[in-house]
Amino acid sequence: MLLRERPRGPGLAGLRARLAWVFSPRRVKLDERGSLLWRHLDGATTVAGLARILERERPDDAKDSEARVAGWLQVLADNRLIELRREW
Repeated sequence: MLLRERPRGPGLAGLRARLAWVFSPRRVKLDERGSLLWRHLDGATTVAGLARILERERPDDAKDSEARVAGWLQVLADNRLIELRREW
């Protein structure tokens, strides 16, 4: 289970973020796959690295694992649970 932190920030953008926090779920329940991946989110592990972990730990999820992981990360980012960093 993840708990969303209360946003902080000045001005109108901060107010909007706090209001969105009040009216959105504060707890997010992860399934087994999400819990496995969450434990490996350390800021250094890449999408490919997470996909390899998923393939190793859950062989039934091996098909299109990079696309699955990327989609899962995007959902977390869209819900402001993580911040994605793109490195070229």
